[in-house]
Amino acid sequence: MGTTGREQTRRAVAAGTTLVELLVVLFIVSLLLGIGVGVFGKFSVLSAADNAGAGIRSMVRVIRDHARNHGTVGTVVLDAENNRVLGLLERVVGQWHFESAGGATTGAFDHDPRLLGGAELVRDGCIGGALRLDGGPGAGAELGRAVTFESEWGIALSADVWLEEAQGGGGTLLAKGDAYGLRLEGTRSLVGWVGVTEEGEIARRLDVVEASSGEEKVPCGRWARIGLYYDRVQLRLFIDARQVAEAQEGRPLGQAPDKPLVLGGGTSAIKGKVDGVRLSVLGPAEGGELPPGVKLGGGTRVIRFDAQGRLDARYHRVPAKIVLEGADGGLRTVAVGPLGDVSLE
Repeated sequence: MGTTGREQTRRAVAAGTTLVELLVVLFIVSLLLGIGVGVFGKFSVLSAADNAGAGIRSMVRVIRDHARNHGTVGTVVLDAENNRVLGLLERVVGQWHFESAGGATTGAFDHDPRLLGGAELVRDGCIGGALRLDGGPGAGAELGRAVTFESEWGIALSADVWLEEAQGGGGTLLAKGDAYGLRLEGTRSLVGWVGVTEEGEIARRLDVVEASSGEEKVPCGRWARIGLYYDRVQLRLFIDARQVAEAQEGRPLGQAPDKPLVLGGGTSAIKGKVDGVRLSVLGPAEGGELPPGVKLGGGTRVIRFDAQGRLDARYHRVPAKIVLEGADGGLRTVAVGPLGDVSLE
């Protein structure tokens, strides 16, 4: 039976309607895809910031726990210029208490000291024995040399000293060539130095940077703990756990592998006793550059933990914050409280 003209028109209209519907569907799909790409891009940036924040939070906790468990300080460096966060751990590489075992003077980590000039072991040390220097030229001890004594990231050097009442005119306490050391000047002012160099030129000529305690004196007639700490942010000096001097410096610590660490020695040495010499090196253990699309807010800062894993109150009067900025302007913050609690906000 033949098809009428009205039926043909109806079929054509129906076919046309189907095509229009298909075009509408394609338009809606393309619209949704465009929206989805934008949402996914934003989600990717937010995820990068979230992941970076979670990683930094974990790294800060590692540095805090290491300081707490090992009784050392912990440092987190926020380097906005290079868009990176570094956690520096302190590792003890040498320790000397000047005890005698079987007639030989022993030191930890197989670094046994060799006595020089007018130096002798005595019993009345800060803990056990001590090394007494008579103040004459060359009096001291060579504590050893090792590749572990070198680190471009920084060092911590400390000792217990008892200066005799007649002490005056200064003298060398501890020195490793121009790389780092401590000495007395004048009437018992403490001077510390580090030899720094440019990035990638660790073993070349060193520029010496010094800090002096000035009017803050090392006491005499009793035991006092002196120390030097350098972390490529500051050179700091301590007397009895109290900071007495600082110098701003960010270059790598130079190296002097051919120079031993020497206590005293030289043309002028102190007159008194030394005990509990301790050398630690700093090195990056956690962290690194932030992922693309995430950057540090603010300039370079430092977060410091004390030996109990708390924010060091000498440098932090308020909680510390690490601000991360996403490419879309969003912010994530890693907050560190006074007791060392770390959270991601």
